[in-house]
Amino acid sequence: MQRVLVQRGDTVKRGQVVAELNTSVDEATLNLRRAEAAYLGRVVERNGDLYRRKLLPAGDYDEMTSRSRQAQLQVALQQAILAERSIKSPFDGVVAERYAGPGDRINDNKIVKLAQIDPLLIKVVVPEGRYGRIAIDDKAQVNVNAAISDKPLQASVWRIDRVMDAASGTFTVLLKVDNKDHAIPAGVRCSIRF
Repeated sequence: MQRVLVQRGDTVKRGQVVAELNTSVDEATLNLRRAEAAYLGRVVERNGDLYRRKLLPAGDYDEMTSRSRQAQLQVALQQAILAERSIKSPFDGVVAERYAGPGDRINDNKIVKLAQIDPLLIKVVVPEGRYGRIAIDDKAQVNVNAAISDKPLQASVWRIDRVMDAASGTFTVLLKVDNKDHAIPAGVRCSIRF
C-alpha cells in the first residue's frame, strides 16, 4: 500500500480515489513498453518507403507493422494495469472503517469499508405470517431515536427475501429511505410500521 487517502468518517464520491497501491514496478514497465513502441514505430516509418518502392518484401513489412501494433497494445495494457492500482469508491458514501495504511501488504485484505448512506437501506426481520402481505414498493414508516430525527421517515420496500429462516420463522425485507441531506447515520436502530 502506498497511500490511503481517506479516514474513518470521511465522505466519498463515486469514482473518488480512496487508496493507491505501490506503482513503481508498473510505471517502470510502462516506460519500457513506451520505449519499445516508439522504437518499433520508427522502424516501420523508416522501412515504409522501402516497402512502397518494392525494395522490402511484403512479409517483412507486415511483420514490422504487426510488432509495432503489438507494442502499442502492450502500452495500452500496461496503462490499464496502472489505472487498476488506484482504488476508487464505487458509490457516494462514508468511510465506515479503515483497515490498511501506507506500507501494508494488501493481497486479498481489506483496505477500507464504505457505507452508502443515500439511500439508506434498512434490514427488517419479519414474522413468516406476514409473507405475501408485503410487496415491492409498499410504503413503511420508520422511527429512529428522537435525538436524530423527531419525525417519522418514509421508506419503500426494495427487496423481499424468498428464503425463510426456519429456526426463527422469519424472513428479511429490505427498505430504502431517502437520505439526501445525510441527516440519518448508517447503523441506527429503528422501528418500522408497514
